[in-house]
Amino acid sequence: MNFKHLYYFWMAARTGGMIRAGQRIHITPQTLSGQIKVLEARLGCQLFERAGRNVQLTEAGHVAAGYAEEIFLLGEELEGALKNYAKASRNDDMRARSVATARAD
Repeated sequence: MNFKHLYYFWMAARTGGMIRAGQRIHITPQTLSGQIKVLEARLGCQLFERAGRNVQLTEAGHVAAGYAEEIFLLGEELEGALKNYAKASRNDDMRARSVATARAD
């Protein structure tokens, strides 16, 4: 599965449409729609259906949106954890250098 396509779908689901999602992630609604169609083809089901000029999630779309939410929230959590890990590692390195410098004196 292409996670970029899933992200596009998730943004469209969260913002309520292709235009708002496209504005938020800086791509045209046509490109966004095309990428979501690729995801739908990969999954074998329709995620959105037309409702006049708007789109709404299908039942499968609601299921996919729930999973996408969890996936991207976990991604944010991972990013935060690794940033904290990197920060702690830098602090440990600086402390080790300070101790080594103090012992050398």
